[in-house]
Amino acid sequence: MANIPEEFPVFSKLDYRQLTTLCAKIKFYLKDFEFIYGITDIYPDPSVLIEICDRIEKRRVYFHVYYNSCKMGELNEGALICFWILKLMPFSHINISANELNAKIALLL
Repeated sequence: MANIPEEFPVFSKLDYRQLTTLCAKIKFYLKDFEFIYGITDIYPDPSVLIEICDRIEKRRVYFHVYYNSCKMGELNEGALICFWILKLMPFSHINISANELNAKIALLL
């Protein structure tokens, strides 16, 4: 078991398959957003979504390492998605402030 930081491998960039899977989850969670809020033409920033997915996967590794191979649950993952949406604000709309839009998206999640 590693206890020295240098013994841990460096977290590598996510491959296309992992990014696609995580972005599909976010898209699935938001499928009812247009129906509930009546807001269309939302523009996600792909680089910020990739950053969110990267941070979530880093947290998944953290759970594994620091909680004795414990898997990160769906509630933890959903909470992290909401947190990073509020923090990084990846969604925009021409007529709605980014803060308000991303808050509504996080609330729906």
